[in-house]
Amino acid sequence: MTSVDNSRTVVTTTGLFKASFLFVLAVLLGGCSGAPESTRWQGGVMGTRYHITIASDQPVPPGLQAEVAELLAGLDARFTTYSDDSELMVLNRQPLNQPLALSTELYALLGEAKAVHQLSDGGFDPSVGPLVELWGFGRRQATDTVPAAAAIATAQAEVGFARLELLDGQRAQRSAPVTLDLSAIAKGYAVDRVAELLERNALNDYMVEVGGELRLGGRNSRGEPWRIAIESPLVIGEVERLLAVSDVAVATSGDYHNYFEVDGVRYSHTIDPRTGWPVPRGLVSVTVVSDSSARADALATALSVVGAEQSLALAEQHGLAVYLISLQEGELVAQQSAAMAQYLSPVQD
Repeated sequence: MTSVDNSRTVVTTTGLFKASFLFVLAVLLGGCSGAPESTRWQGGVMGTRYHITIASDQPVPPGLQAEVAELLAGLDARFTTYSDDSELMVLNRQPLNQPLALSTELYALLGEAKAVHQLSDGGFDPSVGPLVELWGFGRRQATDTVPAAAAIATAQAEVGFARLELLDGQRAQRSAPVTLDLSAIAKGYAVDRVAELLERNALNDYMVEVGGELRLGGRNSRGEPWRIAIESPLVIGEVERLLAVSDVAVATSGDYHNYFEVDGVRYSHTIDPRTGWPVPRGLVSVTVVSDSSARADALATALSVVGAEQSLALAEQHGLAVYLISLQEGELVAQQSAAMAQYLSPVQD
């Protein structure tokens, strides 16, 4: 039986659109002869932390750690909404119906966001910020009050990712004054870029994590698949299910860390851009395994919005690997798509 030692990194991150709750079980070899030693880097970026583990017996090139930090800082500067000078904010200020030439990075990220927006029938929408702010889950101080219907309608009128058009020649234009925030997908994109950089340097056994978004390459230092634990939505710190994964990305979204209650009704930070309201409590955790961290990141948010029934239908239709946890009459009920079965591993003591 494979054992998990005490060298465990716990990753808990809250973003503007979703919270990712994954225990990253960094399984060390623990004394077996001939095993490569893991290299670990960490730092701050995108308003959160990143952790990188390299479990390869290939030498790490000098200066690569600095190159990784520079790559992450550059992406942060390009995608942030906290600087008026970022490329994303320049796009948000661009006059309507006037194309703007974009960098390869922003154009690619918007294209991935468009794909998930369309797949989820609008459940994923990077322009949902006005509603998030209205409900008290944005940058302004939370009010823990239910907004008036008129205020919801006004904020919802400012939402609509379809109003951003991606044009040939790596250009984009807005047809209405929507404001984009890519924090529900940018961290996943950053993970992918770091993973690609490691692979270009022949470092194929790695774990890259930025703000809870993960990509796992090859094997851990035991020569086994990486083991990732999904947190229980009811008992913080308790493992609900383990995944054994290699050469994939993993993201989890949940509604159980960021919410408020009014008159016994719970209002989650996950806002449905199609209705203007927080999603009803039911589906409390969504885990997605994909070959792209950006795709997994966005899909976890999208499926949290559309609910368990539609999530499973979409997963089977598109071959998505998803693990859903719903709360039904006080009990947790787990469901999975057919594509997820290959990654599930029993929880072991």
